[in-house]
Amino acid sequence: MAADHFRQALLVSKEDERNLKVKLDMAEDEEDREGQIINFYKTPNIDWARPFHAKLQGDVAIGDGVARHFLSLVIHKLKHGFAIDVGNSCGAMLFEGQSDHLVPSSSKIFMQNDMFIMAGRMIGHAFLHSGPRLTGLSPAVLHVLAGGTPQTATIALEDINDIDVRETIGPVFGRIKEQLKQIKQGLKETYVLDLLEARPDAITQVFPSEAEATCSPEVVLDFIQWPQEDDGQELGLARIIRIFEYSFGKLPYQEPKKIKEFLMQFISTVSQDKLKQLVKFWVGWEIPMTEMKLEVVDSNHYPRASTCFRTLRLPSHYQTYDDFRQSLEMCLGTSALSA
Repeated sequence: MAADHFRQALLVSKEDERNLKVKLDMAEDEEDREGQIINFYKTPNIDWARPFHAKLQGDVAIGDGVARHFLSLVIHKLKHGFAIDVGNSCGAMLFEGQSDHLVPSSSKIFMQNDMFIMAGRMIGHAFLHSGPRLTGLSPAVLHVLAGGTPQTATIALEDINDIDVRETIGPVFGRIKEQLKQIKQGLKETYVLDLLEARPDAITQVFPSEAEATCSPEVVLDFIQWPQEDDGQELGLARIIRIFEYSFGKLPYQEPKKIKEFLMQFISTVSQDKLKQLVKFWVGWEIPMTEMKLEVVDSNHYPRASTCFRTLRLPSHYQTYDDFRQSLEMCLGTSALSA
């Protein structure tokens, strides 16, 4: 896709530059952590395409998984709101409205504090480094961000968060004109606006709809890199010894194929929330990624994940699906992972 080619070429051109680093103190309360994020993205004159390194102070995790976790947190806050006060405003909800019809808040306080420039930088930075996308923006807003004019944008009633204003659709873009300019400035600083100006059709790759970002069983199963089958060939000597040991009173042993079937059943039958927890446990955020690797290991431990390498490691000792499901669900939402 055009957006992926653009992003990869840009990152390659910057790979020898000095790392862009951020540190988040996990011991601080939520508002203090949000303040650290806001200060980072309000810093001017940064090349956001530089190699990115994040550190969570107080957490042993390292590597790419930490950067993905940080970017996931950034986009979550951007979409669902910051708890921190901005200019005597109680909290900061920068985008308002219905799903797939979100529009920038018309708050002048946010404008005066350059919060939408910050938002554009967050969106562009997450995109460049394969982070989650900001989903659910109004098609009319996307039309303008992709280079269209407010006069040619098709505005739906759902785009107007204020019910009282829905009878006078005309002034809507006038109320958020400056907000859109700030967002475009932030996107410009992250090179993403250059992409959109050259390829307006790439707008949905940068800003997918909610449906396109849905964590569905079909998408998750399609993205998994499954372990290779042994095709009935002889197992290695070490593995034969381990199976022999399991058979004589230590732990039961299950073939990788059966564990794979257990995981497929889990993905296909659990709730949407549980599926998102699994994906977050696996790769660091709730959006499925390509090359999500599965390894079946000879171990009596619980399931573990290496988010840096998008790898889920499942023990081979489960004899029934119920045991497998209960063990996996116990791990989801915990920090039982190795970075």
